Parts: sequence; structure tokens; C-alpha cells
Amino acid sequence: MPIGQLPERPHFPICFLAVETKLGLILGTNLTEPWLNLSQKQDEVIHILTETNQLPGEIRVKSDKVRKIVEPITSILGIKLRVGSLPMLEQADLYEHMCGR
Repeated sequence: MPIGQLPERPHFPICFLAVETKLGLILGTNLTEPWLNLSQKQDEVIHILTETNQLPGEIRVKSDKVRKIVEPITSILGIKLRVGSLPMLEQADLYEHMCGR
């Protein structure tokens, strides 16, 4: 769903959503403007990791596009990174509503 205040041009936000894989608990979420640069997107990921107060042993992402954002962070922190399907994320109602998928 496009968002924005008039007279600004509406835009489709980027949705950052972190879900725990076993129970499907939502650990963090944020909507941002789509024109963020790579560093700003990485800051959003770091913000979500910081708010959970615990580093995961593994982060899973759905696409190579997201992998390119997250990989420098996981590499520095020693977190395993995998690319593939995300059943718990895709089942989350919040994902449907917030990310428009």
C-alpha cells in the first residue's frame, strides 16, 4: 500500500521484519522509505538486532538482494547466513499486512 503525506508523492515502503523460526515470534519490524542507500538499510538490520538483545546463530533471508544487505553484518558478527524460503515469515499475518505480499 503506498504511503506518504500530501503533497508528497506516495511511495511503497521497504518492510524490515524479523521472525524467530521455531515459534514464529516477531522479533522486530520497521517500515522505511524505499530510497535508503545500502548503509541505511544495514543500519535498519542492526537496529532490529540491537533491539532483540541477543545475536542469532543464523539469519535466513529470502533473496540475494537481501543477502547483499545482510552479509557484511553477519560476516563481521560471525552469524551464519542462509538464502532460501522463509515459511514462518510467509505465514505471519503481519507480513501480509505490512509488506503487501
